Amino acid sequence: MKDVAEILVSMNDYGYNFAILPSSRQYILEQVPHACPADRLSLGYQRFPKVDFPAYYANIEAHALLAILGVKSMEELKPLKKVFFRESSTQEIIHQIDF
Repeated sequence: MKDVAEILVSMNDYGYNFAILPSSRQYILEQVPHACPADRLSLGYQRFPKVDFPAYYANIEAHALLAILGVKSMEELKPLKKVFFRESSTQEIIHQIDF
């Protein structure tokens, strides 16, 4: 059994794409049964140039996590203990949320 949820992140010229691995989906539903995880979430850079987007939306991962898991607050996610965000092409952990 996994003891951490992992979200894959790909960044391109148009924005961020977040995806949940099937093994993480299972773990998430075991720990947070009322969650409604989506397979993917895309956030685009329609208003700001790419270089400015992180400045306007710092810590976008926390907001994306709530949206992709279909919950209203981080408090609901405490049973997960931690979530890793991995860059999809390198598998490097680019962000971590601890509960």
